[in-house]
Amino acid sequence: MGKFVKFLGRCALNGKQIAVYENGGGSFRLSAETVGGKPVFYSYRDERGRSHTVAVRDMELSADEFDSFEDRVSAGVVGRSDARIVQRGLIEMGYPESME
Repeated sequence: MGKFVKFLGRCALNGKQIAVYENGGGSFRLSAETVGGKPVFYSYRDERGRSHTVAVRDMELSADEFDSFEDRVSAGVVGRSDARIVQRGLIEMGYPESME
């Protein structure tokens, strides 16, 4: 799993958070988790109207990619503790923008 580094945004949004793990060799894994440590799921309907429930996929990033990701989701935020960071990060990881 790697060594836990921090929660991106240093908070949870509606019980969801992004855990950052260092994999070694300078790479990082971002994992969308509930405050209980379980995967974050969301549901959607396909073009035929069938409902599907899937987990937000983990992201594997190099150190440079992680720095760029963190800068992008933190843009316009004062400090590093803000739920907007979590929201933007979850959306970039594939969670629907509606956050429902």
